[in-house]
Amino acid sequence: VSRSANQNETTLPLADPDEIGVGQTWRQTVSMTLPAPSFGSVQWRVTSSGAGPTVTSTSTTSHRPVLLIVIVLLLALDIGFLAIRLLVRRHAARAATQADGVGPPHDPSPENEPIDVESWEFADSAV
Repeated sequence: VSRSANQNETTLPLADPDEIGVGQTWRQTVSMTLPAPSFGSVQWRVTSSGAGPTVTSTSTTSHRPVLLIVIVLLLALDIGFLAIRLLVRRHAARAATQADGVGPPHDPSPENEPIDVESWEFADSAV
């Protein structure tokens, strides 16, 4: 088992099949657990030798932790939204502090004038 043809990570032992007759096949399944998160491809190579010529078989499997990638992308997207929200709030707070000194234009209508209670005469006091 290896990551590439030039690298050998581990050797897995196979049981001795004893004698295999002409035209017969032998099959053995060997399980291996790869450490998580496994990303990329792994090559499975088997070399058989004995009475005849050496036979080599190679199989490649690919692993991609899709759920981990999705979670990391969602986390990055969430952090981006938080940063944008922080910038918008900071901009709004800065605009509000600058607007406090300016205020709306003064409206001279009598409804907006302050009332002087001491000099105010009631209509009923003349009676």
